[in-house]
Amino acid sequence: MKKVHFAIPAVLFLAATLIAVTLLLPEKASIRVEVSGVDAKVPLLLIDAENLTVRNPEPTGKDQPLYLTMTSQSLSAEPGDFSFIFTPKKDGEVSIIFNGLRAGGADESLVAAYSSIQIIGAAVENAGFKLQTDTPKLSDLDGGIPVENPNDKSAPSMLLAAADTSYKASISARNGVQVTVKFSARIVNKRQPPSSKTR
Repeated sequence: MKKVHFAIPAVLFLAATLIAVTLLLPEKASIRVEVSGVDAKVPLLLIDAENLTVRNPEPTGKDQPLYLTMTSQSLSAEPGDFSFIFTPKKDGEVSIIFNGLRAGGADESLVAAYSSIQIIGAAVENAGFKLQTDTPKLSDLDGGIPVENPNDKSAPSMLLAAADTSYKASISARNGVQVTVKFSARIVNKRQPPSSKTR
């Protein structure tokens, strides 16, 4: 009977915490992921995208775009799985860019958290994603994914990105070889970042 009395306050505390986090969440929040072959003039053919909407215009004739832009349908505090597949039409360097949280009027403490990033079908040029925007508020959260060496447990396993912040990794793409990018994403409070061991 005493155990039940102890359990009730714990359940009430957890419920109150979840309600507080939920109240902070914006009604509409999303992320944007980009693939760029502009520098090396690598045409890109999008094959498939899961839980992402492609924002590029349709290619005309035989011309393929050098740039792909995809946005998520929605983002919440629960992890969502996303993926896309594209085929480069020329050998060369291609950039994968993960952008910050897109949510008008959202609390500044809310950021997009990317995790479980996998890039299959191309060699990653740098060991992790590099922060592209100087954002002092996130200076204590900057980090990268050990894509090339996933067994390196000392490297961060999560990217935290606020609005106007992006992370970029370069890959060596090969003509006609499909590249698959998989990742999870959710909204977190940067004042209470989740453990890097979480998904």
